[in-house]
Amino acid sequence: MINTTSEMTFRLNNLNEEQRRISYQSSTGKLLDNGSDDAKIFSREVYIEDKINVFEGLQRQVEKTTAQNNVSDSTMKEVKNVITYIKAEVIKGLNATSDDTSRESIATNLEGVKKNLFALANEEVEGEYLFAGADSTVKPFSMDSSGVVTYNGDGHLRRVAVEEGEYRDRGISGFDAMMYTTDRAFNGEQLTFSGDPTDPYRERIIDQDGNEWKLSITNSPSAGDGVLTKYDDENNATTDTLAVTQTAAATATTPAQYQTAALSTSGQVLEARHNIFDTIDRTINALRNRESDGSPAADAATARALLAAELDNITTAFDGANVGHAKLGGRNQVFETSLDRLGAKVTQFTLLQQEVSSADLAKVAIEAKSLEITYQALYSTVNKMNQLSLVNFVR
Repeated sequence: MINTTSEMTFRLNNLNEEQRRISYQSSTGKLLDNGSDDAKIFSREVYIEDKINVFEGLQRQVEKTTAQNNVSDSTMKEVKNVITYIKAEVIKGLNATSDDTSRESIATNLEGVKKNLFALANEEVEGEYLFAGADSTVKPFSMDSSGVVTYNGDGHLRRVAVEEGEYRDRGISGFDAMMYTTDRAFNGEQLTFSGDPTDPYRERIIDQDGNEWKLSITNSPSAGDGVLTKYDDENNATTDTLAVTQTAAATATTPAQYQTAALSTSGQVLEARHNIFDTIDRTINALRNRESDGSPAADAATARALLAAELDNITTAFDGANVGHAKLGGRNQVFETSLDRLGAKVTQFTLLQQEVSSADLAKVAIEAKSLEITYQALYSTVNKMNQLSLVNFVR
């Protein structure tokens, strides 16, 4: 009798455990309550959940990047509109019917336009500057008390993860957004550029990898000669250098001119980039019958020639902004495609998670009914056993 009772208690405990499992699955819809219930299924759940977390994290990051890219795109559209407007105003200034008063009005107007362009150059989204280069916390452009605008960023881009272990460049730097190419040299060619190291309007030199090359004057072998030194993505000088010769000394109205030795590295490309704000400043000076440095022009014809030259530079600046905008569009498309792909992966793994970890509620319902019948049978048996006695047995 004691053995029978123990056996009944054991079976009842098993039924109670089964009841707990069925109640958990029917109420939560999940297959496992504890990992020890089924180690194989639990390990698959952990793997799938990890994948979902990874891809959801990437998705949020790419969504943020896409929002920034959209702002960059609209900003570059506005930059091109501003340059187009400047060009139209300069054409008005070159019109034969324009007098000093009308040109002064145009110059004053362009000073305001320059400020608007400066604000666009320092556009930011969620505390990150769009055109700063690799370090988006650095304000890319600064303006001193005399109105000289300097680019403080670099030619590298922030890299954003689009897949596990895969990164893509985001946006464009200030070199592409607000500067235009005045000369380009390939392997075997020489690069010509203007401005010595102390000239705030000096042209900046970058290579095909976004590294900047900075000029230093050596005064050897002849006065004015120097060397270009390559700086890495952390703005540290490297051992890569290029000899530079001064081809024209600086004057009161023109910067010094330099030319590099022929490039000798396969695949190397150097570009001289000119700041569009410098072009606007010189345009304003020309409208006011002044030389590039602000000194009075020799005569009205000289000022007009200067203004015509700046019109050509403004056209080149628009072409440069257009190229930068095209680069931005290509990179934006990469993130848009990645966002679609990440969304699909999150969906796939979510469905797989439901398939692996979700309980079959129809099966659970059948098991619950079967358990109910088993309970009834067990309790009926226990009830009959409790009615047994020696007297009843004798009868």
